[in-house]
Amino acid sequence: METIELAIWAAMAGAAGLLTCSAGVAALFLRTAAAWRGLALIGLISASAVLMSGLPEYLLHLDTGAVLPLKLALGPLSGALCLVYLGSWLGITSEEQAAQRWVSLGSLCSWVGGALVLCAFYAGAGVFGAAVPTRYLMLASGAVNMVPVLVAIGLSVRSMALGDDLARWMLVACASLAAMVLGLYAKGLGLVLSNWVWLVVAGAAMAYLVMAVGLTILRYQHERRLQRMAQGNTAIDAITGLPVGSVLLTKAEHAMWRSARMGRDSAVLAVWINNLYELNDQGGSDTVLEIRQRLTASVRRAVGFKDVVGLMQARCYVVLVSSIKDSDNVDKIEQKLLGMLPRPMRVGAMVGEALVFTPEVSVGVVQIPNALQGDPLQAMDRALRLAQNAQHMPGKLLQEEREL
Repeated sequence: METIELAIWAAMAGAAGLLTCSAGVAALFLRTAAAWRGLALIGLISASAVLMSGLPEYLLHLDTGAVLPLKLALGPLSGALCLVYLGSWLGITSEEQAAQRWVSLGSLCSWVGGALVLCAFYAGAGVFGAAVPTRYLMLASGAVNMVPVLVAIGLSVRSMALGDDLARWMLVACASLAAMVLGLYAKGLGLVLSNWVWLVVAGAAMAYLVMAVGLTILRYQHERRLQRMAQGNTAIDAITGLPVGSVLLTKAEHAMWRSARMGRDSAVLAVWINNLYELNDQGGSDTVLEIRQRLTASVRRAVGFKDVVGLMQARCYVVLVSSIKDSDNVDKIEQKLLGMLPRPMRVGAMVGEALVFTPEVSVGVVQIPNALQGDPLQAMDRALRLAQNAQHMPGKLLQEEREL
């Protein structure tokens, strides 16, 4: 094995090991069936890819016959588990009999095909009779392993056609999986190809594993959000994506606690949008939603991504600045908010006649002195009242320092 090729497979093995460890930590933390299923899938595919690359044989000087049963078995086993995982990820229900049938048939083909290939191997070892060439065994295992891959591609296309937005990315992941399987079995068959080909194969393997992990996390977050909404325990505002309610209070408490522990000041800023519903009669509710989304983006740009931004109500954003090193930092945030938010914006062009909306913005600031931990709800309420009163002030800003 050439040095460049060795580096390619070693990099793939390292990345696969890192992803497997990450999946293991997630499984230990979440302790759900889906998390353990994801760990099993990532672990099996990673192990199969590393074995098929020939890296363990080269580094550990292993006999090819000793690792051949694992090479023949892990591929089909990974394919069967991949289909089970994909069926769960796509949310295939009992009413979707055709899709369930494809998942079942694909998994069955993988299990049975893998078992037959293993039987053929042991026949080659002299247990049952005449020897079977390794090349034929590898070709049979590859053909079996492509069945679940093709089924997975078909199921992803079907879900994408039915309107699943994430299914298009799963289709890309399955295409990467197909490239990985074809390339690794070419390597297992001993084909001599360019290092560029092996680089593409290793990249496809990592692309599939990374996308599988990422898409699993996205689907899990989406399901948790729907579950909270169904229970009436929404922690995130559906329009702006900002924390509200108990989650916002928890973040505020943590910000104050962090400031007190470090012996630094903290501050609570309330941003009041007085005329948010000014265009409701002309543009309707869609216009208000667009205004809220654009205002949220402006607030986040003004504040940055370090400090907590949440919603007390639709017309009031709240910003929690913790561990303040310099009081000028709070002043800069205030000026950015008062400079960026009141700018005129054209809204409603997508649903009808474009309208011009100029936000009427005022800001209230409650500064919490060094090393004091107070009631975050009291601080946010006081900042809200200051922001409302600041509407009538020349600078649209009121601030005070309180011991809470």
